[in-house]
Amino acid sequence: MDTRWSLPGRSPSASAGPVSVTVTDMSRQRLCARPGCGAPATASLVFQYAVRKVWLDDLGEAQPYKIDLCSRHADRLCVPRGWTGDDRRAVAAAPVAAPVAS
Repeated sequence: MDTRWSLPGRSPSASAGPVSVTVTDMSRQRLCARPGCGAPATASLVFQYAVRKVWLDDLGEAQPYKIDLCSRHADRLCVPRGWTGDDRRAVAAAPVAAPVAS
């Protein structure tokens, strides 16, 4: 009994060997975790209840305890009253102003 399957319109061939499948990089772009925001994530938020502390880091390896935020939401982040925050993101270089043509 032949247990191979075939696609519609094709018949299984007796000479058909094993099928190899190449999987390409399936990683997806990480997005901001804020509801309704589809912007790319640029920072990770980590917090610890015991010490009432919040850390904002550059986007690194995805971890279940990290919350991904876009730059807009990361820049506007406010910590709860009684907590402290530490923005550990690398400071981006200020854009250089182009000379104005006269």
